[in-house]
Amino acid sequence: NFIGFYPKTAEYAERVFNHFKEVPFVIEYLKEELADKRFYTDDKGKIYPFKINNNLKEITFEEFGSVSERKDENDYNLVRNRLIKYYKKRVKKDKKLVEKLKEDLADAKKFHQLRYEADLITNNLHILKQGEGEYELTDYSEDGIKKVSYSIKRGEKPEEKTEKLYEKSRKLERSVEKIRKRIKEIENCIFLYEEKLFYLEDESIKPDERELFKEYSEIFGSYEVKKSKTKEVKR
Repeated sequence: NFIGFYPKTAEYAERVFNHFKEVPFVIEYLKEELADKRFYTDDKGKIYPFKINNNLKEITFEEFGSVSERKDENDYNLVRNRLIKYYKKRVKKDKKLVEKLKEDLADAKKFHQLRYEADLITNNLHILKQGEGEYELTDYSEDGIKKVSYSIKRGEKPEEKTEKLYEKSRKLERSVEKIRKRIKEIENCIFLYEEKLFYLEDESIKPDERELFKEYSEIFGSYEVKKSKTKEVKR
């Protein structure tokens, strides 16, 4: 029973036991192996106290630390690069969204044009009730009174058209401030993302490791790496 051992180590110990069949001898054999100053590493950077197979590379105790540090650096760079990619994608996406919202804002600001048309129909309803056709209407505005041309299409009802124009005008007017607020919120997010990118991409500035992994976890979920700088030998 090798419960509590690292799976690969337990597998190696079981192979030794099956070969020699003598528990005391196997225990002494494994103790001698553990006392050996040599370590072994696989292509994924995992370190073992035994040479559990011929594919492992032998490293010295001095090299042990450099392998651990290199693994730490690889994890760090992997997380940083993914965050850079994520924030670049967000910036690109949000900039497109801002452009779309600005177009919506420009359309919403045209609410007064719809209201003007609705007022024009209302003030000349007695004429337009005649139905389809081209009409010369009187336009009452702050600039004075003038004549304007207006057409009614077949099937259009001036009263219903007026109601729809007023309703759409009110809806667009209400949306103006909402769209402005939304644009401001997204532009603030873009500023934040670009600021994060500046610190992540600048090689002279190395973000704190814990803060980096915390940020990664908040976006993508937990990242399975060791919490300390010390590499634990797999037993």
